[in-house]
Amino acid sequence: MYALFALIQATYKESESLKGFMKMKFDKEHKDSLSKYPELKERMQSLLQNGEKITPKQ
Repeated sequence: MYALFALIQATYKESESLKGFMKMKFDKEHKDSLSKYPELKERMQSLLQNGEKITPKQ
């Protein structure tokens, strides 16, 4: 599950780093991955306790 999260997280971080037309184009191309990110992040956080960071070992 972490492998899927890491892939989507990388896409999200790249989207956040872009601005303007490049961001709009990137977001449009990766719409599915970006829409899954909040739900997947919440699911990963629910598996962890005490506010631990999401890492492959957990």
